[in-house]
Amino acid sequence: MAEARQLLAAAGYPEGRGFPVVEYAYNTNDRHRAIGEALQDMWRTALGVNVTLTNQDWAVFLDNRKVGNYQIARHGWIADYNDPISFLDMWVTGGGNDDAQYAEPEYDRLIASAKATSVPEERMRFMHQAEDIVMGRDHAVGPIYFYTQKYMINPKLSGLYYTPLGFFYFTQVKIAP
Repeated sequence: MAEARQLLAAAGYPEGRGFPVVEYAYNTNDRHRAIGEALQDMWRTALGVNVTLTNQDWAVFLDNRKVGNYQIARHGWIADYNDPISFLDMWVTGGGNDDAQYAEPEYDRLIASAKATSVPEERMRFMHQAEDIVMGRDHAVGPIYFYTQKYMINPKLSGLYYTPLGFFYFTQVKIAP
């Protein structure tokens, strides 16, 4: 936070004074509204930056995001499979899920390299470097939470398989007497 305050001051907006109002777009989900309100409060309290929240119907929200008609917008993704590329592939220039219209040749090259190698260590290194660019250097993506799923299992139950993607498989379940 201290660095953000310093950068605002250096740009001529000490304590956020005079900084233009920022718009945060989200869809009509109560949880997404609550997150928007929390972000709005944090930006105002910590940086002095005022944020307006724009609640949009789902179809309108998707259209606005797809064409880049937003300043900051909520985005969510659940991996299609248990691999970092399921997230990182979203930000490749011109990709179908690149609602941020992110375009960075070095990032694209690293993702292509990760996809081209069969050496696991090289692949992970390329993906880490790409992540450092999109999230660290360019700040095009700012993850703030991840989905969790609470569940309880009777200790008499065995054979239940729970995948890293959140699927339960009951095909081998047995209940001890």
